[in-house]
Amino acid sequence: MAFRNIDTGIHNLQHKQIFKQVLPNFPNGASCPFGRERDTSCFLAGDERVNQQPVIAAIHMIFSRFHNLVAGELSAGNPRMSDEMVFQEARKVVIAAYQIIVYQEFLPGLLGPSVLDSELYRDAGLQLNDFEHFDHYEPETDPHVLNEFVAAGFRLHTLVSDIIPRLKSVIGLAEATALSSQYNNHSLLYEDGSADVIINGLLEEPALAFDPQISVELQGRLFRGQELPVGLDLLAISVQRGRDHGLGTYNDVREACGYGRARTFEGLGDFIPEKNIFLLRSLYRSVEDIVSGSLSRHGSELKILTLITCSQDLIVGGLLEDTVREDASVGSTFACLIATEFRTKRFSDRFWHERSHQFSQSQLNYLRRIKMSQIVCLTTGIRHVAAQSFLVVSDNNPLVPCSSAKEFNLEEFFTIPGL
Repeated sequence: MAFRNIDTGIHNLQHKQIFKQVLPNFPNGASCPFGRERDTSCFLAGDERVNQQPVIAAIHMIFSRFHNLVAGELSAGNPRMSDEMVFQEARKVVIAAYQIIVYQEFLPGLLGPSVLDSELYRDAGLQLNDFEHFDHYEPETDPHVLNEFVAAGFRLHTLVSDIIPRLKSVIGLAEATALSSQYNNHSLLYEDGSADVIINGLLEEPALAFDPQISVELQGRLFRGQELPVGLDLLAISVQRGRDHGLGTYNDVREACGYGRARTFEGLGDFIPEKNIFLLRSLYRSVEDIVSGSLSRHGSELKILTLITCSQDLIVGGLLEDTVREDASVGSTFACLIATEFRTKRFSDRFWHERSHQFSQSQLNYLRRIKMSQIVCLTTGIRHVAAQSFLVVSDNNPLVPCSSAKEFNLEEFFTIPGL
């Protein structure tokens, strides 16, 4: 089944009702190793990792449902629009909504909600405009992803829970399924509730803390599946990935971020607590340790030279830091990488949603009101959500009924230039 229906501008999601749509099936084969063994099939999406575990697929599903919701209303409101125009305009709206959610909800949740009240967020170029367009496009800014960001700074594995939570009711304890039992296994998404109960569970289940601890489900159990006794170790992979990518050391990135270069282990104390510095001392000879050694044999045998690098790995140093602020989920060095990367994404994107040629002022003002909780309400059968979906439910962030969520009215988008 194709991912897109070329007659309607919508994604093929196996069901006409938005709340029940799941992703289209991927044909069985090398890309879908478990499709023949189980009654469930792999999914087709824009990211091949969609089949790694059900949480990723569930997130894909709600945004694909949202696309179809937008496309359906655009088509119904303006029958003269061609399939291609319906698809492209719906895509543009969904991308804009995604960007707004990332910058107004996700990043503040990661860097700490209080960051929105500080000048740092605006000075970093991450604060979206409140009322006007944003036309500070920088064609000379390189839009490529920072190597240090993708291979270390955004590898926030310590936040990952041991379980996939599934919650069928408004409140209560979520049904917990071990994460390692669901690698390459989508059976949960074909059970009652489909993606909805997983999304509902994610909204209720807090992430793990930002600290040197990583879930046992990611230590020796990664991609293990249900049949294999052992799996991979995600943090070991991340350390090796950083070395394979040739990343700068933790000290290099500290210096690049303007924090200064530590000359001794004690010099790391501005960001790393003493107990974690003790751990670093046990793993690395010095802050800048690069030791060369050689093994040589004379005569006809080959002379072997080895270079042993013991410099502090970026991901190790970053994960050992204290959080940048009390309500944040990352330390100062990772916060620097994240802020730098997301500023680049905003300033280097010629089609960024705030630019004046993308949406009219009234369309942009309407889009700015969208929240993740609204998309969840529009695309699932969930009846209550936290107002701020990326924060835990609390007195300051209570559950609110989906009936109070504003409908996504697309009348503003029915008038398309050129029609």
